[in-house]
Amino acid sequence: MGSRPVIVLLLQALMVANLAGAGAAGGELVATVTPAAAGQQLVRLSIPFPPGMVAPGQSLAAWDGCRQVAAALRPLSWHPAGRDGRSLRRGLVTFPYQFADCSPVRFQLRPGAAAPAAGAFPVEVRVTGDQVTIAYRQGPLLRARLLAPQVLARVPGARP
Repeated sequence: MGSRPVIVLLLQALMVANLAGAGAAGGELVATVTPAAAGQQLVRLSIPFPPGMVAPGQSLAAWDGCRQVAAALRPLSWHPAGRDGRSLRRGLVTFPYQFADCSPVRFQLRPGAAAPAAGAFPVEVRVTGDQVTIAYRQGPLLRARLLAPQVLARVPGARP
């Protein structure tokens, strides 16, 4: 049998710590993970977050006491909107980690900066009759003529 990375991890304990109040933004969560094997592992945790800790679009990082690892965060549910807007209620946290051995590792999960807002799509497409124009914001302008047969039937509600 070939060597392949083991990605199954046992979540030994998960506890909320260091929160300066029930809705404290900027707090941290602590999770202790026991790996199935030494080496590169994919850590995946489903975590409940206190109100106000993680806002929509905000990032998350895992800190082991020596180094910080960026974590992917998939929102699963949201707290109702409060005075600071809505915040993450439960999320799926995933990050890679190099385990030295099978000893448990304690991670502090900390909110980071908000993700940059997505800009406008860098291309504009226009269809006029049988001609399609594709204009890239800082690039070429492409024009194409449709070769398909002309549509003679009209569908109610369809654009001409």
